[in-house]
Amino acid sequence: MSNPQILVTGASGFLGNAITTTLVESGLAPTLLLRNTSVFKNKDVSNAAEILRFDHTGQLSSVIANRHFDLVIHTAGTYGRKGETWAALVDSNVKLGLELINAIKQTGKKTTFINTSTALNSMVSAYALTKNQFSTWGELLAAELPNQLRFIDVKLQHMFGPGDDASKFTSRVISACINNEHKLPLTHGQQRRDFIYIDDVVSAYLKLINAHNQLPNFESYDLGLGEAPTVREFVELVRREARSATELEFGAVILRPQEPLICVANIQKLNALGWTPKLSLEDAVKLTIQKEKSI
Repeated sequence: MSNPQILVTGASGFLGNAITTTLVESGLAPTLLLRNTSVFKNKDVSNAAEILRFDHTGQLSSVIANRHFDLVIHTAGTYGRKGETWAALVDSNVKLGLELINAIKQTGKKTTFINTSTALNSMVSAYALTKNQFSTWGELLAAELPNQLRFIDVKLQHMFGPGDDASKFTSRVISACINNEHKLPLTHGQQRRDFIYIDDVVSAYLKLINAHNQLPNFESYDLGLGEAPTVREFVELVRREARSATELEFGAVILRPQEPLICVANIQKLNALGWTPKLSLEDAVKLTIQKEKSI
């Protein structure tokens, strides 16, 4: 059997880059979909993969016209941490995916669309709202296009690892502790969160890729460790493993409105596919700190 034709969005991001690197190392040659403004520095991947560029989402149908992909791995997204407008979040987190599905529809062939969503409630942020809106669209369109679209929705918990976006909470904590910043302002830290290492996230995506033809036309999968320590426990673990002198100012930051007090993955569906995470939270934190110090 020939290798599947795979399109990856967001390959310049932390998760997309990790997935494409693993696909290339497995002998596959994915096609990458990137905005013209995206900087892609992974030469090993770019030498093995075809890269399609676009300026705006309205171009997508023409950019991938007459191209059939067995799988779309959709990791592209905008968090809104850098001052992006609400319209920009809608464009990146909703419209981009809808334009891709519209292009899939034009081929008349079936494609599995593996979407990266969020475990957060829609009312937590504009990011969570737009991500959840697209997940709902995916479920609807999988029902309307049963012969053309299989939609797999991955509700990702708090992924972390070396080289991740510096604006993320986990990256900020790790950086502050490694650099022995004098003080780190934090919330009270009693909210419980599910933290999972990047390699375990990628292995779950590979499991879904390999099993995609056996999956239902629509399915949602929680992706995390399946454990929920408090944020305070996570931060104190990072500080301890980094041997840091940073003062942790718990209570200095107010929780966002609608912030959930507990967020934990139910990983039974992924377990049923034969996936289990390999690294404990403690081992993942140790490895991340070790690698960050060597960068």
